[in-house]
Amino acid sequence: MKIFYKIKTKIKGMSLMETILAVGLVMSVIIGSLTIGIYTTRIGRTSQNKIIAMNLAREGIEVVRNIRDTNWLKESEGIINEEPDPDRIYQWNDGFSINGNYKIDQYVQTSPQEKWFQKLKDAGTCGNDNTCWLYLDSDYGFYSLDSDEGNNTGFSRIIEITNIDSNTIQVVSRINWQENGKDKEFKLEEKLTDWRDD
Repeated sequence: MKIFYKIKTKIKGMSLMETILAVGLVMSVIIGSLTIGIYTTRIGRTSQNKIIAMNLAREGIEVVRNIRDTNWLKESEGIINEEPDPDRIYQWNDGFSINGNYKIDQYVQTSPQEKWFQKLKDAGTCGNDNTCWLYLDSDYGFYSLDSDEGNNTGFSRIIEITNIDSNTIQVVSRINWQENGKDKEFKLEEKLTDWRDD
């Protein structure tokens, strides 16, 4: 005797609860991925700004060191200052001998012999009047104070110089910018000396 069992299969659709759970799971994956992407982008921008600020601060210290070294060379070659007193010999700290805040003015002279100049200028108050904003010169690839030469970077730089004694200065290169609505600052400090003083 043969017994046949009829297997009944019911094909059921997904219940409302299963659908809600599936949609919730998919949304969680999408939202999690977007959150990680936004967070990674923000961290990348923060890191990029910190690297730019660090390099701008280093450049500030190096400009002061370069001016000191150039003054030494001019002094050793016996070059005299042309303005305003032609008989005055260069000293190691010409251009930054007074305590104060300075900004770096650098530009390229477009002439048959293109030259790159750097000098320190009194920063004054350097407040909200945009006089200390740095602009990226896309032609030459350097930062300057000239708004006609490039795009505003959102960074500002102040060089603070304090005379410790007649042969030593304290140089602080301070970079400021805004990021995510918050004021940020990076600074480097270094002491420079007239170690060649006899």
